[in-house]
Amino acid sequence: MMQIQLIRHATLLMHINGKNLLADPFLADVGTFPPIPFTTNQTPIPLVALPAGITAAGVVAKTDAVLVTHMHQDHWDPHTQELLPKNTPVYCQPADEATVRNEQGFTNAMPVGDTATWNGVTIHRTNGRHGAPGIAEKIGPVSGYVLNDVYIAGDTIWCDDVKQAIDTYHPKHIIVNGGGGRMDLDQSGGHPIVMNIKDVITVCKYAPEAKVYVVHLENTNHSRETRADIKKAIAEAGLSAQCFVPADGETFLTV
Repeated sequence: MMQIQLIRHATLLMHINGKNLLADPFLADVGTFPPIPFTTNQTPIPLVALPAGITAAGVVAKTDAVLVTHMHQDHWDPHTQELLPKNTPVYCQPADEATVRNEQGFTNAMPVGDTATWNGVTIHRTNGRHGAPGIAEKIGPVSGYVLNDVYIAGDTIWCDDVKQAIDTYHPKHIIVNGGGGRMDLDQSGGHPIVMNIKDVITVCKYAPEAKVYVVHLENTNHSRETRADIKKAIAEAGLSAQCFVPADGETFLTV
């Protein structure tokens, strides 16, 4: 059995076969880190507190292993790294193994080339694009992961990599990072570097049998679309029975 709780942003606590896998932890207090650069909104991040009753220490205490899509601090923040025991297994993309092991000191860095196995579950790594061509290369490599029937797309726009992951694994549940985040000052050419509403609707229509969940919202200074924006657009597209926008702290999926 797998049960998934959205902690905040893209941080997921996944209870699988009696153990907990923590994905993309961003558990720092409000305003701990400088704002994402090249953005006119210069509010420090995170923008919102952890949900009532949830603490960083409490989440870490439950964690048996970590799954990281990429190294950006809103997906693998230094505060969480300080709290985690250094022997915690950290599953990551191969490009990040040296950073996790040698720079951050996690002795059980576990690079996922194509697949890895944790707690009886096969983890398949997928590719993505963190922005349009020419932008994604500057931002760096990103990955997604498929666990059983759940596809965690990670920080990617709609692209051939996402299409290929859906075609290959036929997930029943797809978790996408929304918000349409982009940088100003010509750093992203006005293009989003994660999925915007248009991309979310494209995912829904490309995988009509899958349930789609939009996370990664309202917590960074470069995000452009709110939960209310996305819910309104999903309703207008007639997709409210397929696409959902979980609240921070919500356990939104049990499979």
